Amino acid sequence: MKKFNKFLRPIGGKYFIDEDGVKHKADQWEHLAVRVASYRKRAGKPPGDPEQEILDQVCARQPEYCQEAKLSAPVQRAVAAANQSTRASSRAVTQWLVSILRLRRLGGAQPVSREEARRRAAICAGCPMQKALSSNCGSCKAMRKTAKQILFGGSSSVGEKLKGCRVLGEDTSTSVHIQQNPSANPALPANCWRK
Repeated sequence: MKKFNKFLRPIGGKYFIDEDGVKHKADQWEHLAVRVASYRKRAGKPPGDPEQEILDQVCARQPEYCQEAKLSAPVQRAVAAANQSTRASSRAVTQWLVSILRLRRLGGAQPVSREEARRRAAICAGCPMQKALSSNCGSCKAMRKTAKQILFGGSSSVGEKLKGCRVLGEDTSTSVHIQQNPSANPALPANCWRK
């Protein structure tokens, strides 16, 4: 499997040309994959594997930017700094949502019952680790909205008023609905349902 160095700027920017000739552009690779998936869903096309297809296309255009890599499971990024900026929190949440979408595609990240989601949301609502997500980043907001549409299939979240978790870098309004492995992060409050 190939891995693309995301820190290098490819010639022509971050874009993907779909099978039907539509050129998708985004400011971040994660947003590009979500944009392609959203377009295909709206157009009634098979979902395919946008992340892999984007990687294949970029590596074909610029093979020097790619290298062989071992397959690794999606890893959540723990955001331990309590004084982290809102923008960095939004970036961490975006990366987390991408990993959840990837897990869902592979058969993981299954939903929990609405009762369990309500129980979790009640815990998060009183948590001091809740941090507002950036409302200035239009593409971040659009990505979060699109990811929720894909994950929830149009249903509403029981925790719409929840914010981001500044310890785990998760969108708690989404996280409360998904089966996840416990976290051993010591910065989590004692009553956190993610422990």
